[in-house]
Amino acid sequence: MHRIINADVYAGLKSIEDGSIDIAVTSPPYWGQRDYEFEGQIGIEGSFTEYIEKLVSIFNVLQKKLKSRGVFYLNIGDKYLSKYGNSSLGLIPYKLAYQMTRFGWHLCDIIIWYKPNHMPSSISNRFSTTYEPIFVFGREEKNYYRIQKDKIKFSNVLKINTQPTPYEHVAVYPEKLVECLIKLTNCKLGLVVDPFSGSGTTLKSVQNLNSSISNYNLHSIMIEANEPFVNMIKKRCGHNTETITKLKQENYSLVNIVLREDLNFEAQIKKSNNNLSSCDTIKIFEDDAKYLSYLSVIASPGFKNNISDESVLYLGTKNNDLNLIYETSKIINYGWIIRNIIVVQEKKTWFPVFFIVKDSKRFKYHFNLDAVRVQHKTENNQNYYVKILLV
Repeated sequence: MHRIINADVYAGLKSIEDGSIDIAVTSPPYWGQRDYEFEGQIGIEGSFTEYIEKLVSIFNVLQKKLKSRGVFYLNIGDKYLSKYGNSSLGLIPYKLAYQMTRFGWHLCDIIIWYKPNHMPSSISNRFSTTYEPIFVFGREEKNYYRIQKDKIKFSNVLKINTQPTPYEHVAVYPEKLVECLIKLTNCKLGLVVDPFSGSGTTLKSVQNLNSSISNYNLHSIMIEANEPFVNMIKKRCGHNTETITKLKQENYSLVNIVLREDLNFEAQIKKSNNNLSSCDTIKIFEDDAKYLSYLSVIASPGFKNNISDESVLYLGTKNNDLNLIYETSKIINYGWIIRNIIVVQEKKTWFPVFFIVKDSKRFKYHFNLDAVRVQHKTENNQNYYVKILLV
């Protein structure tokens, strides 16, 4: 059975029985991306801190609704903090995920969804955006996803094309992506919930699995506040009106979060030799302590004074640990800008390399995208010292 709850996400989740959800999968509206023109919508908050507070409050309710081994897949894209100039990435998805772990969520993995048919971009002072992170959370450390990954050791980099759709919802993730995520849990019976259902991609994906694989018998609950989107779901998935529930909007019980923006200087720079020469602009660390120590170096005024305003730094860590990424996000408060997080695939996992420049409008930094640019939808056969697969 499939149900639609036409309600604010907070009220919709509260109406679901505690401990009943096997899999939750969703992609909430991104902050500052678009206005869906209905009361109570997510994504138009005055700051990304308010946005994160609201989502953490919503997902705290969801946490209680999961079974002990339940899994929550959260797909969320990042945002540049300004439309113009050398603006920095906000690293909003990682800041959100970090706050969720402070409220009891277990982060099992960060999946990279790479889009081979991504939209081409005319921008020339940074790399194009070709991927989005998917955070894998559980109520407990031992959950459906973790059990399955320990057995099979599958890759956490998924290459799945975006999907064209005739529906008027402009932020649709592909059915194949949702189907793949569900299959990664090896959960063939039970309840799948999408708190931000949009045009109904998650419901359609559940229907696809049930009809194409004989031992799949999943049921679902879709929560959607916007009535035109509910009508899209009905049309797309052949849904009947008898299983649509309307609920009144409820006031949020908002949490208070603290985004600590100062770097932790416990790892003193004297513990390692981190001098930077004029040509030493790429550093990739395998040791977490040395990486954190180097962040402290970058934040120091002396470091900035010793390099030119045109310099580009590539700083990487061989560990895609959320805490390391969160700590790195803080350097934008020390006169730096993070233009990209470059994803480097290595065997069945990935690691981040941060594309960092000075926060300066007086100089054009040294960056020549044409030197590595390839035609859209063509294979790149160039051989690089560090093979950057995804950007």
